[in-house]
Amino acid sequence: MSTDSPHETIERLLTSDEAEVLLNVHHGFLAKDRVGTARIPFVKIGRSVKYKPSDLRRFIERSTRASTSDIRE
Repeated sequence: MSTDSPHETIERLLTSDEAEVLLNVHHGFLAKDRVGTARIPFVKIGRSVKYKPSDLRRFIERSTRASTSDIRE
């Protein structure tokens, strides 16, 4: 039996531009991340690259530091 409900909502996917505005980072930050370490998961639909707001929130949480000497992997 499937747990998917026909009334279940899917979170709105953000474009790279929208995600960069939300993260307050320079244009191209996410493109470089995708090519390099891909720290932020993305969804590829055809040629379009989209981001889940929940993944952006997780990235912000993982990137939050108490001080500049706080080192995490």
